[in-house]
This record gives sequence, C-alpha cells and structure tokens, in this order.
Amino acid sequence: MAIFKTLTSDRLSWFRTEHKFLNFTEISCQEDYEKALTGRDTASPVLMLGNGSNCLFKKKTVRTFLIKNKLPKKTEWQEDGLLWASSSVPLMLILKECKKESRDSFYYLSSVPATVGGAIAMNAGRGRGHGKTIFDFVRRVDAWTPEGPISFSKDEIELEYRHTMFLDHPDWFISGVLFDFPPAIQPGSENPIAERVQYSQEIQDHSGPNCGSVFKLFHPKILRRLRGFKILGALFSKKTTNWIVNRSKSPRGILFLIRLASFLHFILRKKCSLEVRVIE
Repeated sequence: MAIFKTLTSDRLSWFRTEHKFLNFTEISCQEDYEKALTGRDTASPVLMLGNGSNCLFKKKTVRTFLIKNKLPKKTEWQEDGLLWASSSVPLMLILKECKKESRDSFYYLSSVPATVGGAIAMNAGRGRGHGKTIFDFVRRVDAWTPEGPISFSKDEIELEYRHTMFLDHPDWFISGVLFDFPPAIQPGSENPIAERVQYSQEIQDHSGPNCGSVFKLFHPKILRRLRGFKILGALFSKKTTNWIVNRSKSPRGILFLIRLASFLHFILRKKCSLEVRVIE
C-alpha cells in the first residue's frame, strides 16, 4: 500500500544534497500509483521520481509529493528487434541486452545513470548538434494517468529538445516502453558500451556528485569563463563545461552557481534554459 511518509535522505538526487521530504512514497504497481494519487494533496505539486539523476531539490524541507518508481525491473524480447522494458530498468541493462543480441541502440547514453522512465520523459539524447535521441528507437510508451492506463505511439508523443509532454503532466507515470532495435551495422567484436564509458571518463568530471549537464541551452563562452568558480562546496567543473560538481549536503552553492550563470546570460542578452529540474 502506497502511503506518504516523512523521509530524510541524500540519495534522491545525484548531487547528493540532504533534505527532509515531507511527502514521500514508493510504488511498485498500478494499484500503488492509484492510491498515491488519492492520498496526495491535489493543490500541491507532485514529482514522479526515477533515480534522481537530473533533479536538484531547492529547499532543506521539500513539500512536493514525491512518488518514487520501484517497479520490478523487467525486460522482454518480443518479435524481431522489439524489446519491452519497465520504466525502472537502468539504461545500461538495455544496452547490454542490445549488444548481446547484436542490435543497434542508444549506446551514446552508456555513461548516463538514468532509468528508462526518466530518459523517456527527458527525451535523453546525444546532444543538440547530433540530432539523436532515445526516441529514435521507441515504438510505444505505456503510461498510467488519473484517467487510466494509456499507450502512446511514438507519433502521438510531443517531443522537444530534452523535453516531452510527460513533463507537462506531472501526475502521469511512465510504466514501460516498447523499443525497436534494428540489427547492428557492424555486429561482432566492437564494444560501443565500453568505448562510450571510456570517452565519458576522459571528458566528463566525475570527481564528485553531479547531475551531468546543467543547462540545455547556453552560451558556451559564458560557461567556459565560469570554469573553476566555487562557492559553498559547489563548483563549475574545471574539466567539463556546463557541469557542476557538489561536495556539500546543502543545495545553496549549486543554486548560487545556476543563478550566477543565468544572470550573466541575462545581462549579456544571451539565451539559457535549465536541463536540471529544480524541485521546490
């Protein structure tokens, strides 16, 4: 039975900041989801939380109703190239299955510590210049909504860069995804997973807790000038532009750096928008 409770933890965001969550529950089935919606305050915000890889909690005490995905991790190959996965499955598990079956896949996401549900909701991809996203391999998305279960074909899903319609409906819960993985062009000895992980280790800063890219739209010169800027235990990485490493249990330093970067974009008349989700 899904019951909201109070939880103090530093494990719900990859920034590893510690917070007191006043309304927290985990769900493992559709019945839990329905009970959670019934039991929450409809006037308060709700967040469907995967593994928190792109979330920043703003305050020490969090009042948002957090519904954490604890569905069983299931994958099932269907007809040729079709793989259904529950939303709780880590992307790495999907990629290992594809490699084993000599299938093409989103191997460029090998370094992303996301689950299927979060990656789908955020339209995870390789980068604006590459034009590749996880939806290149999506056939169908299954979701639970207050009106009941709904399955969306790829063509029915509204997509933007690092954004989908699922983020506009916070009380929707992605339960599973049907992927379509074609045969790999060059199956065999190559290991695209290991190659991507090694590449990420070379160019990304994993010296401390982080949520990856902070802004999805930004002016490169501004963020490059902020490299190494540090305050309250958080710093813009010296190694990776658009990357904040945090060594504090408080979110204050991270928030200051985000506001500083946003202010510089404003006064220099440059556009920026966050990829990290800031939760009240």
